[in-house]
Amino acid sequence: MSWGDCTCKAKNFWTILGYFWSINVTMKNIPLNLLRTFAAIYETGGIRPAARTLDVAHSAVSRALRELEAQLDVDLIERVEGRRILEFTEEGNRVGRAALKAIRELERTLESVRRIKGRASVVLETTPSFASRWLFPRLGAFEQDLPWIELSVSVDQRMSQPGQLRADLVLRMGQGPWNGFRCHPLLDDELIAVASPRYMKSVKGKLALSKCQLLHDRDPLASWTIWQDRYQELGGNLNEGPRYTSGDLVLRAAEQGLGVALSRRSLAAESLERGLIVDVADPKSVPLENSIWIVTPQDLPLRKPVQKVVDWLKEQVACQRHSR
Repeated sequence: MSWGDCTCKAKNFWTILGYFWSINVTMKNIPLNLLRTFAAIYETGGIRPAARTLDVAHSAVSRALRELEAQLDVDLIERVEGRRILEFTEEGNRVGRAALKAIRELERTLESVRRIKGRASVVLETTPSFASRWLFPRLGAFEQDLPWIELSVSVDQRMSQPGQLRADLVLRMGQGPWNGFRCHPLLDDELIAVASPRYMKSVKGKLALSKCQLLHDRDPLASWTIWQDRYQELGGNLNEGPRYTSGDLVLRAAEQGLGVALSRRSLAAESLERGLIVDVADPKSVPLENSIWIVTPQDLPLRKPVQKVVDWLKEQVACQRHSR
């Protein structure tokens, strides 16, 4: 980024701050957090969705809404008894559009200022399961290959909202691409049935999954119903067995000999190599094309360190593919 770009960003930053200062002066010093909360309500269309986005109690969002209406002395939402769908008044739509636009611009400006200072730092966000099972075993190699980059890893199950990416890049499982982001498929995957050698010994090596305890992942893309649709071999056993909230937990349960798990091979690879689990249905599997995606901000060019991390991830996938 050139000095001219930095100067432009700085000017934009102070312009936005000046905008909010003028709001404070003309609208009875309305706190910025009230506008941010209403922007979330307007964007998500409800109190509870806004609370989830802001990671606060829905009662706190309701209080902020009432306080903002009191300070503006105007109703921002329609209040009709028995109505469950939130509707905005004309004033609510005007304030919502303006607040959302200003908040997004302020976030982008602050992020740009932050990135100017930490040019060799990269924040990567992914799910807890993919971080612990695929990424972390490779971080030693990353330190050797790119020692000049400080890579920070953040985990989150939720997908960021358009225009609100919380990291330099995100590794996401799912059926992309997603609107509002720059998305590139990273790797294909497959679902495999795995269990510990101890468990297989307890069932005397039987491969009939209909006789085994099934372990369930809440990930809809790793559901036993997908296996049943393809192989028709689970019978009445399909809906039985304990359920776990992540691919990492269901694999840990399998490693502990609690039953048979349906797992992505990318997550199970290290445990398979260490002999903690075995592929009990080999060669059966369910292919998952474009299973993992690289997601980056749509409106910002990739900095050199971020592009280096993206290239390194692709190299890791290529090495994994060739080692099979």
